[in-house]
Amino acid sequence: MNKPLTYIDLTAVRRIGASIEFTPREWLPSMFRRVGHALDSSAADIVAWCGLDALPSAGRQKIGNLLTEEVARAIHIGLGVDADTLSTMVMGHLPEELEAFRVNGTFAQSKNWTRGGGTRYCPTCLLERPGVFYTEWRLWWCFVCERHNAVLHDSCPACHQPIVEASPRETECRDPALCWALLSEGDYCRHPLAQTWREEPLTADSPMLLAQRAISRHWRSGPYDSPDIPAATLRGVAIALLSAGHHDTISELSGVDEWELRGLFDHSVRIGTSPPKEPLAMAALLGAAYRLIMDDEAVVAPTIRQLTYDRSARTDKEAPAPWSARNFLDAWPGIDALMRGRVIRSLDQDLSPIQRLVHGSAASAAAWEGFELIRRAGWDAPDAHPESFSALMNAADSPTSVTWAEGAIPPLLWPSWAAPLGINPRTDGITLQHALADALRIAGTGALPDYEAIAGIGRKLRPTMFGTRQQTTSILRQLTELALSLRAAPGPINYRQRQQLDTSRLLDEHHWRLICQSVGHDTGRARRHLNAQRYAYMRITATPPSALPDRLRFREHVSDAASYTEFLMQMTAELKEAIDTYLSAWLTLTPPPNPSIPSSSPVVTWSPRRFAHPGASLGHELHDIDLDLLHDRLRVKAPTLKALAVELGRPVRHVRWAITTFPPVTEHHCEPIDWLAHLPSKPPWVRLP
Repeated sequence: MNKPLTYIDLTAVRRIGASIEFTPREWLPSMFRRVGHALDSSAADIVAWCGLDALPSAGRQKIGNLLTEEVARAIHIGLGVDADTLSTMVMGHLPEELEAFRVNGTFAQSKNWTRGGGTRYCPTCLLERPGVFYTEWRLWWCFVCERHNAVLHDSCPACHQPIVEASPRETECRDPALCWALLSEGDYCRHPLAQTWREEPLTADSPMLLAQRAISRHWRSGPYDSPDIPAATLRGVAIALLSAGHHDTISELSGVDEWELRGLFDHSVRIGTSPPKEPLAMAALLGAAYRLIMDDEAVVAPTIRQLTYDRSARTDKEAPAPWSARNFLDAWPGIDALMRGRVIRSLDQDLSPIQRLVHGSAASAAAWEGFELIRRAGWDAPDAHPESFSALMNAADSPTSVTWAEGAIPPLLWPSWAAPLGINPRTDGITLQHALADALRIAGTGALPDYEAIAGIGRKLRPTMFGTRQQTTSILRQLTELALSLRAAPGPINYRQRQQLDTSRLLDEHHWRLICQSVGHDTGRARRHLNAQRYAYMRITATPPSALPDRLRFREHVSDAASYTEFLMQMTAELKEAIDTYLSAWLTLTPPPNPSIPSSSPVVTWSPRRFAHPGASLGHELHDIDLDLLHDRLRVKAPTLKALAVELGRPVRHVRWAITTFPPVTEHHCEPIDWLAHLPSKPPWVRLP
């Protein structure tokens, strides 16, 4: 590995013979000017004293931006600055989301609202610490002094020219507390910057002050009493405000009189690339953005919606389709998931049902915020919050989202969820379950959509499945919130892996006889055994009959479907439990389809906790059926499903699901079976169709 080039002879650098006070976060060139003035010298003299004049020109130009090990060592030897303080005296110590550097160490002014040069200042700070200019004052992002609750200045109160920054190349001794703006050839302003007009401090609840506190978390040491808002989110909201041209809204939200802001928003500013230059304009803009991010959502939602519609629309070929959620979100570039949720929820009633599903706009703010809270919990302490890693990997904007959906969501939605979400009694049960499962996979995935999955969802989610506007909102809300719940805490079953298991020896005839004997159930002939195998396969995989292996497929030329329905109607609680006990052991001993995949969970079936929202009249809950009457009819005669549905006042699909989920009890004594002794410990490693 090549060693970095060295330019400074550190052995020739000597400690300066003066006592100097150093301030954390003071910009390095400012410190050179201040020390030079104290010693009746120039900033260039102090730079030379530390041996930095040996650096090439490009290296000297970026002294205030980035600190190399060689430069840091030279300054430490020459001036005695401790390493911790010195590390804060260059712009590079500030986070990348507030500034951007090129590879050569110079500023990339077109990124992250990076300021290429110039500084702001607080007159009272300069009165308390003469000549100390802080690194953060050089950011567009710094506009309020939190120590004195005052908007920063960016020009001399006497000559009104921008502040002339310190430079390592200054060869004159300059008082850092004075203005060094050039008025005429050889004539400088020299006005004391601390002498200015008196201003009333901002109140503690000023949006401008609150916004600054949220931003300054990036350069202040904790503890923090301000929310952690990404700078990109503040920038995205500010861009939306600027793009809409709502200066009156900025004034109202920030608490600054509109006449004070008049003319401060330069219309020549390239919206999105550079912010307003005036500190008051920047303070008002980000104060307004802070309120849109943090205020009660119900209060600011109309403003967010109006800003979205009033922004300058894109007209290029790559622009998203008009009236689409992506088109609306274009007005808010770079915002985080929480703010994205606010924007999309404010537009919920303007979107089509499929758009609402994909972008999760019908879900509550509490559901989205709860998921984000789990996802972010492990950012600082991942070991203490292992569940956050799962949420991070399963999040809709994660590259692994599609893989998660394939395994975590069954091909047919759980009956406990499909029953209440099905509002059309004529929709076939499997059709309903299939459509709702596909909808659940794409619910809330708009940030990183799976276009292939979304493309066909409109053909599956028919208009009759949504009902009224109120019913549609309730269905979409429950699907999205269920998706968020599962992404935060997935169930124990990987359904994709289940379908890849070798089921060629699943519930063979000998095992079927053992089960029937243990619960006093008639073994029946070959067809009943075949139906039991079908039942076992579909139970562990949650697949429709069309996905059965070839050997278990229903045949059209015989009454297979009717025979299977009869098998289900003869199911008892004891037989169901005995089959489940067998399947749990079978899953434990059956190897995964690939040695690198973890073994399958012994849990036979699982269903997420059911939660509902009042307000809309949907389908009946699965357990909302007269089970006593259902069981009586199943015991005394062999009614048809249609007849039972009419008598019970429920759709045929509901009756079928209820029979499968809540079969009647016979109170027959059951003999336990040690399946680990009957099942082979190492089934053949062959995957059959």
